[in-house]
Amino acid sequence: MIEWILVILLFLMVIGSTQFFLVQMKATIKEWLIFNACAPSIFLWILGVFIEKIFHLRFLMHSAIIPLTFFGTQGLFIFPWKGMDIIPQISHIFMTLASILTVFQTFVLNDFKQATIGFLFGLLTFPFISIQQNYCARNPEKLKKMLGLSFGEEKKEK
Repeated sequence: MIEWILVILLFLMVIGSTQFFLVQMKATIKEWLIFNACAPSIFLWILGVFIEKIFHLRFLMHSAIIPLTFFGTQGLFIFPWKGMDIIPQISHIFMTLASILTVFQTFVLNDFKQATIGFLFGLLTFPFISIQQNYCARNPEKLKKMLGLSFGEEKKEK
């Protein structure tokens, strides 16, 4: 039951963030994937939930833990907690909960074989993470524009 609630909430967050990037910010598909890396990470976990329900294989849910934790949990500490930034922070909370739920279920179901297979499969997400991080580092102005951030810029008080 909790899984389905997270699936619905995360899916709605992906729709909202996709609309923001593609429609409001007029991002290209490449920019959407790079600057909204949460979306493919969430999609991987949602796909994993469906595969688990249909085929009783949990490995894809486990493979999503690496990007969910990297982009979701880390996002909780990187992005501001004010104004419109609260919306992606809610998504980061749900991503973190999806990771925690998947790990918790592993212990409840004693399903360490699927967890191991999924973790090894999840290592394949490292090239995506590397490409995403590299692109953001090489394009800080685009990053600031797309996310409305001001990394490294201190507001001076008068």
